[in-house]
Amino acid sequence: MVKNIIFFLFLMSIWGCENSKQNNNIFFFIKKDYEEYDLQNCRYIVKRIDKEDYAVKFNLSVKEKKEIINLYYQYDIDQIYDDYMVRDKCIELPKEFTTIIIKDVTEKKIKIDYDCQKYKSYRDKKVKLFLNELYKILENKEEIKNAPKANYLNL
Repeated sequence: MVKNIIFFLFLMSIWGCENSKQNNNIFFFIKKDYEEYDLQNCRYIVKRIDKEDYAVKFNLSVKEKKEIINLYYQYDIDQIYDDYMVRDKCIELPKEFTTIIIKDVTEKKIKIDYDCQKYKSYRDKKVKLFLNELYKILENKEEIKNAPKANYLNL
């Protein structure tokens, strides 16, 4: 009996049962009017008025990719099933929306006014926290730090 329990625990540790619900084949795209982050192809694109768009490749380590997937589940973004507009309490205009496109088995889009700090629900706040964590990872990349700044005007 004890041997069976030990064998069962051993199999669970090999198969990683604690993360069996996690889909690790999830791709993220973050789009603003003036820049895009393509985490599937590791590309950062800066949109410019006077020149062609500037695209740069960057690398995500295996550890960073796992961290992004873990954040996705930690902030319950996986519990958002359809396209979703984050509800906020900001009344300033114009609103500049950031769109997070998530591709796994399906595709969903989450729109958020990233500059807003007041949200209507805890779920909406969690989307903002998730995006903050993504930006921390991406903005530490040398290739992104050294990219030219956008000169796009939001009219």
